Amino acid sequence: MKRSIGLWVLVCGLWSGGCDDASSADGADGAVGDGDGTEAELTWPGAEWELAEPVDVGLDAEVLEGAREYAFDTGKETQGVVVVRHGRVAAEWYARGSDADTLGTSWSAAKSFTSTLIGIALDRGELPGLDAPMADYVTQWQGSDREVITIEHVLRMQSGLAWSEGMDNIALQLSNDQETIAFDREVASPPMGGFNYSSADTQTLGTVIDSLGEGNAGAYADEHLLGPIGMTAHWWQDTLGVTATYCCIDATAREMARFGLLFARGGNWDGTQVVSEEWVERATAPADNNTGYGLQWWLGESDNLPPHFMSRGKDSNLVYVVPELDLVVVRQSTYMNFNGEDYILDGSLHILTNPSEGGWDDDAFLGPIVDAVIGD
Repeated sequence: MKRSIGLWVLVCGLWSGGCDDASSADGADGAVGDGDGTEAELTWPGAEWELAEPVDVGLDAEVLEGAREYAFDTGKETQGVVVVRHGRVAAEWYARGSDADTLGTSWSAAKSFTSTLIGIALDRGELPGLDAPMADYVTQWQGSDREVITIEHVLRMQSGLAWSEGMDNIALQLSNDQETIAFDREVASPPMGGFNYSSADTQTLGTVIDSLGEGNAGAYADEHLLGPIGMTAHWWQDTLGVTATYCCIDATAREMARFGLLFARGGNWDGTQVVSEEWVERATAPADNNTGYGLQWWLGESDNLPPHFMSRGKDSNLVYVVPELDLVVVRQSTYMNFNGEDYILDGSLHILTNPSEGGWDDDAFLGPIVDAVIGD
């Protein structure tokens, strides 16, 4: 499926949050540490998530309220929040007019999916290594000063290629041909010379995945990532059929939580190693120059929270992963599209999204959820 996008409209204050808690359900398979020295039941979602009362998965419902109040405060423009502990939905809250079936979009949180596809391809022996030259896949770079750029340079947003994540990114999203914009960039600095967040860098990774011969990157994701974790999602592409690997996976908050759970559990999904544990560790570790960024994952740096990492997109669309607590939290901002099942980037569609007024504070939101863990 495809969806059109062009210029999006930012509108604030459409609605505030009226919320409902998840109901309870039984069922478990295995056990995991509960943070307080005890063992907790370990579950995996099937076609549907199992629901639990917070206390059943070691969470204090009253303390969780702090996160709900922050997320749905005036101006925060939160559409939905899902809290998953030990593989069950322990709490979920939605703005008025939204529910568990309402689509959000990932924006740049899609970059973490793209990174995972690179990891899967390495695990499968389809790529030689992260030190492989990007020019092996972007033939336009052969015979130029861009030949020294490797897959890892691009994954770390340290390719050295010129890019301004503002107007340049708008031009990318409005283009019918994303690859040409991503390819036609000049060298601004040596690779690994410094961090420069670049959607165009991530778009070139899609070309690497396309080279694997299984259709475009979206098709590769369906086969090797989304399918194995039972995730239903729609990844946008341009009019040439090129997946927008830097952006824009439409899915419900519950579906996005599947991706977080995969990484919370070291790349394993109910006994199947979808992506290697080694890749999960590598992707969520900082670069040698300590940028606070891994391989297309943001790294939590708060002294007030346990080690965590996150997939982050425009308007604070987030998938938080706290592995030591077996905890995944998804937050989606207000989102609306007007073009049904058409997922093509062609400059024709107005997308309605809402940023949070005054920014989004990870500690203020995630802190109460972590504090809600009983026994810690």
